[in-house]
Amino acid sequence: LDTASGKVLWKNEEVKCDHWRAPASSPILWGDLLIVAFDGYDKQFVVAFEKATGKIAWRVNLGVTDSFPEGKKNTGRPNLGGPLTTASGLIFIGATDDSRFRAFETRTGKEIWTLSPEPGTTVTTNRGLNYWESKDRSERRLLFSSNHALRAVDAKTGRLIANFGQNGRVDLKQGLDRDPKT
Repeated sequence: LDTASGKVLWKNEEVKCDHWRAPASSPILWGDLLIVAFDGYDKQFVVAFEKATGKIAWRVNLGVTDSFPEGKKNTGRPNLGGPLTTASGLIFIGATDDSRFRAFETRTGKEIWTLSPEPGTTVTTNRGLNYWESKDRSERRLLFSSNHALRAVDAKTGRLIANFGQNGRVDLKQGLDRDPKT
């Protein structure tokens, strides 16, 4: 839409998705791309449209179905939160129900890394994802909570930051001055 007049500048009808409840996230403008996460009942993916024309620049399914045979696992899985895009050119998704955390190149949609948390982590995060970087940008971290723990991941490599808490994890039930079960 033209923000001054409200006139439709382009329309794309190639992307089909049944949003039986509502879309997963707000659109993101990044350079000349409009990036949208689709979390439909039928399909789950992220697509980047060329901002000027509406043509699809790239599309990536979100999540895998481990029980499917090789070559057919990249199905897309329900996404419980939207993507986080940084000025450094990365998109992070940490809320698919396959319990994996992913980084993608914003310009191309190419997957940079995937983190599979320890067994027993049922949902990576549905409480938000935070990005932090040092002043000189040498350290870049993703912070999120899951399974009663605050976790820190190196945004460049996808590895847990070993010197953050205990191997990248701080138990949020410790030090409560009460039984954590209550």
